[in-house]
Amino acid sequence: YDLGEDVTVAVEGRYAKDSPVQRAPSGITATTNYYSFTPRVTVSWQAADDLNVYGLVAKGNKPGGFFFAFFDAPVVPAATLAALADGRAIIKEENAWTYEVGAKTQWLDRRLTANVAVYYIDWKNQAINEVADIPWDCPDTGLGRPIPMNFIKNAGKSRVTGTEIEMTLAATDNLMLTLNYGLQDTKLLQYNSLTLLALTGDGDASGNEAPRVPKNTVTASATYRRGLGDRGAEWFLRSDYVYNSATWLDAENKAYVGDLNLVSGRFGLETSSWTASLYVDNIFN
Repeated sequence: YDLGEDVTVAVEGRYAKDSPVQRAPSGITATTNYYSFTPRVTVSWQAADDLNVYGLVAKGNKPGGFFFAFFDAPVVPAATLAALADGRAIIKEENAWTYEVGAKTQWLDRRLTANVAVYYIDWKNQAINEVADIPWDCPDTGLGRPIPMNFIKNAGKSRVTGTEIEMTLAATDNLMLTLNYGLQDTKLLQYNSLTLLALTGDGDASGNEAPRVPKNTVTASATYRRGLGDRGAEWFLRSDYVYNSATWLDAENKAYVGDLNLVSGRFGLETSSWTASLYVDNIFN
C-alpha cells in the first residue's frame, strides 16, 4: 500500500503445517504436527532518487522433527523410547523475530552503490549440536554398549545483533571493486549444555557465543575486464579476499577455529554464450 508518493507499506503472511515422521527398523514410529504463521511488515521510504530507507519486522521459523541418530538400526529400542520421552530425540521448532533498519544508496553518478543494514534477532529454540551416549546392539560393540553420537539440542533463547555493509564501485569502465563487511554479535541467553556439564560439573552455557558464527566477516574483490576482438568477447582478471574472525566450534566456547584469510584468483575469457577460466583458490595456502 502506497502512503503518498514516497512511502510504501508491504504486509505479508504465510501459514504452514509440517508433519514429520521418523521410523526405526525396530518398529518404533514417531509423528507430530507443527503449525506456524510467519508474518512480515516492511516500510520503505524513497527519500531521494538515490536513497531508499527501510525498516522491517519479520518472523521466521524452521519446523522441528526427530533426530535420526536415535532411530538407527543398532539403537536399543528402549533407548529410542527413552529419548522420545525425555525430549532428546525431539528437535523443537525454531522461530525468530527479526527487526531490521537500513538504507540503500547510490553515489558518484551511480558508480558507487553503498547499502547498510542494522538488525536484531530474537531467537527461540536455536538448534545446537551436542554429544550423548546412545546404547547400541551390534556384534562389534556388544549388547547395549553406549556409543558417543551427535544429536541436536535446542537452546531456550538466543539473540543476534548485527550490521551489514555492502559497497560496489565502478572505479573505471574496466575495473569493478566490491567490499562487504558483516558483524554478527551472538549470545545464548538460556542454554544448559550436557557437554559443559560433563566437563565442568556446571552445564549453564548462558552468556556464551553461538557456535560456528564468525563475529566479523569481510569479503572483497577486484575485477578487471577488457574487450577482445570485434565479436563481443572479453578477457577478465579477478581477485577475491575472504576474512572470517575466530569461530567457536561448540556452544561451550572451549574449541575454536582461528582467523581465516583466503585469497583466490581467476583469469578467463567470456562471451555472451560461454565462459572459460583458470583459477587458483587459497593462493597463499
